[in-house]
This record gives sequence, structure tokens and C-alpha cells, in this order.
Amino acid sequence: MSRYKKANSIKSVGIVGTGTIGASWTSYFLAKGFKVKAWDPGDNWGVKLGEFIDNAWPDLEKLGFSDEASQSNLSLCNDLGEVAKEVDFIQESAPERLDVKQDLFKVLDKITPASVIISSSTSGLIMSEMQSNLATSERFVVGHPFNPPHLIPLVEVVGGKMTASEVVNWTIDFYDTVGKHAIKINKEVPGHLANRLQAALWREAVLAVQNGLASVADVNAAVAQGPGLRWALMGPHMVMHLAGGKGGSMHLVDINRGIMGMSAVVATTIPQAAGYAYAFKLRKQNNIVVSFFGDGATEEGVFHETLNFAALKKLPMIFVCENNQYAVLSHQSERQSNSNITQRASVYCMHSEKIEQNDAYVIYEKINWARNQIIKNGEGPIFLNA
Repeated sequence: MSRYKKANSIKSVGIVGTGTIGASWTSYFLAKGFKVKAWDPGDNWGVKLGEFIDNAWPDLEKLGFSDEASQSNLSLCNDLGEVAKEVDFIQESAPERLDVKQDLFKVLDKITPASVIISSSTSGLIMSEMQSNLATSERFVVGHPFNPPHLIPLVEVVGGKMTASEVVNWTIDFYDTVGKHAIKINKEVPGHLANRLQAALWREAVLAVQNGLASVADVNAAVAQGPGLRWALMGPHMVMHLAGGKGGSMHLVDINRGIMGMSAVVATTIPQAAGYAYAFKLRKQNNIVVSFFGDGATEEGVFHETLNFAALKKLPMIFVCENNQYAVLSHQSERQSNSNITQRASVYCMHSEKIEQNDAYVIYEKINWARNQIIKNGEGPIFLNA
């Protein structure tokens, strides 16, 4: 039998930390009819919290109050121990500092009944690091909201190495029960999921301005007046699925036309493509395999192993590296002693060339040239750095 109350029977919530995120959570839980006990170590935190709730209340009213919604359900506590008493669930929203979280968790671990699940709003820290050396580490979990929590439905739930799977599932059920949209993150990574997706787009947006591709206003419009309208209603996989027409996303994978689905794990498409090329050569089939990948893949050992194998076997392959030099958030020159990918590929005695223009037609013509070289002269593989 579970030690935890059923997710739909929770009546009271403890809020630890009432900054922007904690205050937003407080407003939301009050609007949903919960009894809320809050605490923060800062100066005048109660006044600031009250002002935040007053500002958020009209918007929450428009979204729909529960029958029990009332600001009078809020209790301001003088110390952390008061919050831990007689609450069914705790939402922690302390500053994003590992040492602060660890010290706070040690106290909560001791003073909070073991039947109370403690969820952290951390946007980037790793739960396994925060929950180390706790007596009841299995009940600590990440429940990261998207800001502001009282308006945005998304909550990312991820457990640490010591978090019980029961707790992860319970936390998802609880957030769903109170009107949020909880998603399960299967493994711990800095920034969880949604912020990493945002960061990828931000990186490209900044580079677009830096490289003179477009102005700030036009980069903003490229999202807000285009794909952003889709993204407001559906995610990238759904968009891709719809792009396939009646056949869905798998319509974009057509073996008969030489378009093959591959794993999304970094660099694994490269040896898979080489495997196809080797099979074509053994069967004496007049086919060419084109392997597309990002510059992040060039940092994997399998990249070099595959180039060496392809060169030794003279495989009918064209390697095309899409290189913006920012595949993993920092510039290539900071991560590699030699950031010249074209030069590194030439070590394997294959034709290696950098395409200077960022033009799809130029790239197409160069790939077509490489194709003709392989077909007519048997010169393979060829490496293109775009």
C-alpha cells in the first residue's frame, strides 16, 4: 500500500520560496481552491507575495476559479517548520543554486512527514545532485513549470536516480488533476526538455542576426508570423506528421525512393549510411548513399571510424556536414584543437571540400557534381562541408 495520499485527494499545499515562480504557483493553487502555506527567507516577502497575487487574480478569474478559490486560504508562515506541518504536498521554488537547494532539502527531509512528496521547480539543476544524502530521497522530484505557472499549463516532471517511479507517476497525476499539462522527462539533463528546445531556436536566431542573414525584427517575424502559429497548437513532430499528408510522417520515409529513416541519436546515421553503401557495393548496385549530419556528429569517434572505413573500401558515399559551428552551445574553436572539419576529413584521402555559400542551390549543384564523379569515375567517398 502506498504511503502517499491519492493525487486527487490533496487539499493543502506548501510553498517554499515565493519569488516570481513561487508566487505564481501560490496564486494558481489558491485559484484551484487549495489551502496554501507559504514561506520565504527574504525581507518583506509577504507584502510582495500579496501584490503578486492581487495582480494575477483577475487573469485567474477569467480562466475560471474553482468553487473554493479564495485568497483567504493563504497562510504566511514565520519559519520553514510551519510550512512542513499539515500540508499534503510541497512545491519548492528556491533560487537556482545547487548549494541552496541541497541545504534546503536536508531540512525538508527531516521536518516534513515521509508521506509528503516534495517537488522542485528547478529549471536547470539535476535532481540526483540535489537529493544526495537524504533519508527519504525517493520522494523528491522535479516539477518544473513554464513561466508563469499560473498561466502556462506545461510542467516537466523528472525523477533523480533515487526518486521512486511511483513518485514520478504520482506527481504527473497530481499536476494533471489540478489542471496543468504534465509531461514525463525520461532522463536527467541540464535544462530538462522545453528550455533545450528554446535554446536551439535562440541559438539559430542569434546567429541569423550575427551572420547578416536577417534583421532582428525579421527573425522575430519569421517565427511569430510563420511556424510559431503552428507551434502554438501542435509540436514539431505533429507538424512533421501533417507534412506527410495522408500517409503521415512515415510518408517522408520511402525505401523505394532511397529515403531511409534513421535513429536521431547524434552521429549514428553516419555508420548506418556506410552500411547501406557497403551493401550496394557488394551487390554491385549502381546506387549512391548521401549522409547528412550536423557538425556535432564530427566530435564522435564513430564519425572518424566511418570515414576511414568508407575511404578504405572506396564506398559510393557523399558525406554532407551542415556546419554552423555551434552544435553543442559553444563555438567549435573552444572545443576542438582543429575546428577545420574539411581538413580533418581530407586526412582519410578522400576529396574534401568546403562550400562557402549558404545557398541551397549551390549545395545542390555541388552534391550533383559529387554524384557524377562517383558514377562516372568511381571516385568515392566525397566529403562536403556546408
